[in-house]
Amino acid sequence: MDVKNAIVTGGTINITIPATSDVYINSTVPLPNLTISKLAASAFVCRYRIMPVLQDLRLLPAIAAQNLVIVNDLALQNYARLNSNTTGGLTRNVLVGHDFTIGTNAFYIPNTNTTVFNGTGPQLFGIYGTVTGSLNNLSLTNASELTLDNATVINPIVVNGNLLIDDGCTLIDNGRTLQVNGNITNSGTHFKPVSGAGSIQLTGAGAQTIGGDGTGRLNNLTLNKTTGTVTLSANMTVTGELRLANVAALLNIGANNLVLGLNAEVYDNLTGTGRVFDATRMILTSGFISDGG
Repeated sequence: MDVKNAIVTGGTINITIPATSDVYINSTVPLPNLTISKLAASAFVCRYRIMPVLQDLRLLPAIAAQNLVIVNDLALQNYARLNSNTTGGLTRNVLVGHDFTIGTNAFYIPNTNTTVFNGTGPQLFGIYGTVTGSLNNLSLTNASELTLDNATVINPIVVNGNLLIDDGCTLIDNGRTLQVNGNITNSGTHFKPVSGAGSIQLTGAGAQTIGGDGTGRLNNLTLNKTTGTVTLSANMTVTGELRLANVAALLNIGANNLVLGLNAEVYDNLTGTGRVFDATRMILTSGFISDGG
């Protein structure tokens, strides 16, 4: 069905994964709410599927595997496992318009996809179970105001690829640490509403960039790299702590402007209030009088 011919008004689709076989889902139309559950632990998963070819010419051609688009809530309960790989080996994105909850014993398997929060207001990403292999890309689009859960056992949320905070979007870390191994594009706001060590950490081993449209705001930002570089490719504001930690903590802002807010501080380690900087632990500019830096 062409998505233009569909109207999604509400309701919840419940899928229970059997103990002895996979479940496949594929839809060209956004789903209102989706709950996936499994009663016992096993290796079987719910995944996307490329539909078989139809031989009758009077029938519609095969439907290629689609991104999973949820208008409201996506919930993985009990021992549910959601795998973004299709049977053909392709990886599909997951787009959520409201809350995405991974239950205590549940698994989300992103592979190389992008997890997108595209709501128009408050959203929650509750990770109480397991993200197998960590997230790949994480994107906030539309007008998403995404809060990371604040579980009893607070572990870093790892993004192996890129983090996007689009214009008009807000990432509320809620005291959680978000480790990013790829690039950051921030044209919105990163906010830490509670006390504690909530931050965005750059942890990749290679070259990483922080860019956007020049209006982005980051609260606590940490360089926690053993190798590689970090380059600012657009103007950026830091409103909290800028921590230049580990042995590759050189922040190259080039000709861009780095604004340190009224309450901003710059420190030399992951914790503490030290301010001993050197050639590998400093802010670097291009060195021209015309530079924004």
